[in-house]
Amino acid sequence: VVVSTGTRALQDQIMTHDLPLLEHVLGRRLDVACLKGLANYLCLRRYDELKRSARATDGSLVRQLPMLETFRDETLSGDLGELEALAEDAIIRAEVQSGSDTRIGPRCRFYDECFVTRARTNAERAQVVVVNHHLFFADLAMRDTGAAILPPYDIVIFDEAHQVEDVATLFFGVQVGNGRVPHREDLALV
Repeated sequence: VVVSTGTRALQDQIMTHDLPLLEHVLGRRLDVACLKGLANYLCLRRYDELKRSARATDGSLVRQLPMLETFRDETLSGDLGELEALAEDAIIRAEVQSGSDTRIGPRCRFYDECFVTRARTNAERAQVVVVNHHLFFADLAMRDTGAAILPPYDIVIFDEAHQVEDVATLFFGVQVGNGRVPHREDLALV
């Protein structure tokens, strides 16, 4: 089962409140996983490269690296959202977050420890996978190319479904503006 919701905050609420309540009502544990977009995860390779670089002595980076190191040592998920002391727009976040351009797969020396790899492995085994609408529709768009982000699923539950249309339009819609539509006088020349 995939549960798709509007925001990362709602994903966290489902994971920390709603699913434990459901487990209590059912009287049994569920195997659940939460998947977020790549940029939400600490990339251990990029962190290591930053720590070893000359940039590690730059102003705000030198102050934030110890906080990031403690986070790296203590986190189980690598979800940068857990690091509340680090603002979402902090420069260091962009330096160490994962991304499609940073993923090198099994060639990476941190592959076995990788938070993204671990999250995807957990999702493969889970009965319930919690995602946000952007990740769900990114997965649908990728499936057209033969790739996938999410493991196979039988059921999708949309929480905050009033947002689905806008997010689906981002991935599958087409925008037409004045620059793409010929003006009437231009058509006469054709």
